[in-house]
Amino acid sequence: MKIFLIPLAIIFFCSNNFPQVPSNNNIFLFPQGNPIGELSSFGTSGLLNNVSNIGSINPAALSNFAKPSFGFSYQLETKLSKAWIADIGYKRDLSLLPQSVGFLYPYKNFRFGLSFCQAYNGIMDIGPIPVTTPQNPDGTGEFMSFHDKIILYDYSVLLSYSFKNIVNEWDLSIGGRFNIEHMTENANILSDISYIYNGNS
Repeated sequence: MKIFLIPLAIIFFCSNNFPQVPSNNNIFLFPQGNPIGELSSFGTSGLLNNVSNIGSINPAALSNFAKPSFGFSYQLETKLSKAWIADIGYKRDLSLLPQSVGFLYPYKNFRFGLSFCQAYNGIMDIGPIPVTTPQNPDGTGEFMSFHDKIILYDYSVLLSYSFKNIVNEWDLSIGGRFNIEHMTENANILSDISYIYNGNS
């Protein structure tokens, strides 16, 4: 019986949680927008997980997959009526896009992987704001709404290699990941304003 050595990852690139954006752009990120990227039927392990989450786990753990694999996941959350302060609401953008998608192909001791995930997904909802004028300081009876939607898409290419029987029956795996990040922000107050940022790690 083989004893599997805990995979050791060699990181070839520095990782950033979010793309590098110009310093004059102050993006406010609610903590509720961070999904649990490793969540699967195995729990939240970074070593033993589902193929749909390979973009979030340790890339050296790809050696756990012995066959070509494909998977995807969806994540649903209820709206929070008071997510932070001042009765600000928060919810996810429930689009048709999956939370994560993963594809893996093994070749001898190599593992090649492609993945996509929503690394951040959130809509800040201020709610109805009464319209006031100098003539009607208590409100005109009309209301306007404001929301700020931020979504970060993370595309990854992964590669790992397993050294078999390094010591007795122990195996050693190394792996690396390259990410391309694409973040969009859409704010609506009187009119729509959109921003797009790109980065890699």
